Amino acid sequence: MTDDVSRHMFRDMAETLQDRLRQRMEELRTNGRKVSIKAGLSPDYVRGVLRNEGSSPRGANLAAVARVLGTTESWLLHGEEPKAALTGNRIVGAAVGSATPRLDNIGDALPANLPIYGTVAASLAFHHEGAFEMETRVIEYVRRPPSLVSVPDAYAFYVAGHSMVPVHNPGDLRFVHPYKPARQGDTVVVQAQYAEHRGIEAFLGLYERRNADKVYIRKLNPEATVEFTLSYVKAIHRVLTVNEMFGV
Repeated sequence: MTDDVSRHMFRDMAETLQDRLRQRMEELRTNGRKVSIKAGLSPDYVRGVLRNEGSSPRGANLAAVARVLGTTESWLLHGEEPKAALTGNRIVGAAVGSATPRLDNIGDALPANLPIYGTVAASLAFHHEGAFEMETRVIEYVRRPPSLVSVPDAYAFYVAGHSMVPVHNPGDLRFVHPYKPARQGDTVVVQAQYAEHRGIEAFLGLYERRNADKVYIRKLNPEATVEFTLSYVKAIHRVLTVNEMFGV
């Protein structure tokens, strides 16, 4: 397959920058105000671009908007590169019928904009030591696995501590889908806040159960069940398996 044919396969039907902005926001189920704020811009920035049909903003502002939308400046401006969306379980931009899709095209379809938030404690957490503050530490950004390309609030973290060995070892990178419900036996991140003046802390374990007052997770090394009072729990997020990350 020639490069010219591949480029035509990647071309989207949206004709203008404004069309592509609307299309991408619709796919992500977001709006201009939310995108503008997440990009660190004035709340009306994207709305202003949408109103000014035919305009082509560039530079740092457009780059920030593209990162929030999980795409590239080039796709927003010209529509000639993968927009980093999924069709079913297939990356848009993978050549149909091609046994060896180009790695640079796959890289473009998996944007490096997934935040890594510090380290999640794999301590026993009986006294809640060793967690990190979710909202205050972004270490770096990493490429999104296919199943998280269109999930705006997904994130990754590094494992700390030894209580989840051998399933999760110190230094392992793990990916979180914040909207997948946890089932018994799933690895989860429990986010808890124990005082107004403290940040949100995060802990790793296997989801066991919850009742009206508490949620319980299991540690592996040594085996122990840890309980969290629900009044302190802000979120319970599912950690994806490798199969889930790649839609297997």
